[in-house]
Amino acid sequence: MKTLTPREKRWLVYGGGAGILLLLLLVFGLQPFLTSTHELKATIAARREQLGQVQQLAARIRAEKGRLSRSERQLARAGNFSLFQFVEATAARHATKEQLVYIRPRPESTKENLKLTTLDIKLQRVDLGQTIRILEALRKAQMPVKIDALTVKTRFDDATLLDVDVTLIGVSPGGGA
Repeated sequence: MKTLTPREKRWLVYGGGAGILLLLLLVFGLQPFLTSTHELKATIAARREQLGQVQQLAARIRAEKGRLSRSERQLARAGNFSLFQFVEATAARHATKEQLVYIRPRPESTKENLKLTTLDIKLQRVDLGQTIRILEALRKAQMPVKIDALTVKTRFDDATLLDVDVTLIGVSPGGGA
């Protein structure tokens, strides 16, 4: 350091000062900017994912509202529809009297101003096609109908024939809470 001229010493001081200034600018200026930019990109990606989830939920809500309005219209049309008679006619249309073992009603119940009618149905010696046609016809009833339980067993004497037990719950207006 003693062999340096005053001019070289000035350049060394200015260069060191510029280096320190550059280092300070990098640490206190550029680093926070890069960090906040990275955090903002991560936040944007998270918000986009949340937006996608919200859009999926909105689509599900619209679909459920559609199902609800269809069910309400179906319920309004139900009027004095008899689930027992409908099941009996459907079974007679798609199976023989010998195949329909029973249609057994359970006691009616009410829930939130709706009357719930539960029926147990037993069919024997029906083929798969008959079973599907009967279940499709039950699904298209005038009143909302839920298949609460379905048991299908293959017969031992003829593997092409089935024994089917179905528990149906029909919903109609007029329960009273």
